[in-house]
Amino acid sequence: MLVSWILNTIEPNLRSTISYTENVKDLWEDIKERFSIVNGPMIHQLKQSGLTVTAYYGKLKSLWDELDNYEQTPMCQCGSCTCDITSQLDKRREEERLHQFLMGLDDVVYGTVRSNLLANDPLPSLN
Repeated sequence: MLVSWILNTIEPNLRSTISYTENVKDLWEDIKERFSIVNGPMIHQLKQSGLTVTAYYGKLKSLWDELDNYEQTPMCQCGSCTCDITSQLDKRREEERLHQFLMGLDDVVYGTVRSNLLANDPLPSLN
């Protein structure tokens, strides 16, 4: 019954590409594997392109949040780690996102501001 329900919620032209199975878990894994891919290049290519800064940031933030659902921060497994790798990776991700945001801003309007912000050490917070 669940298999039929899931298949009936999928658009017909996509439904024909999904292998039929009677096992709900197998069906769900097949669908998840095929359609839960985040388009990383799309995030890197996103530009302000006439949007307000707030709208542009909102689009990026939405994509970042979606990406966070699929990417998991690696955790130390040794149990006695003192390197605090998780916060180091979070900091690196934050800096990468700041660069993505600033580099996507309109060059003519925000080029000077971007250069000034990127010259700061440490970099400002994206928030």
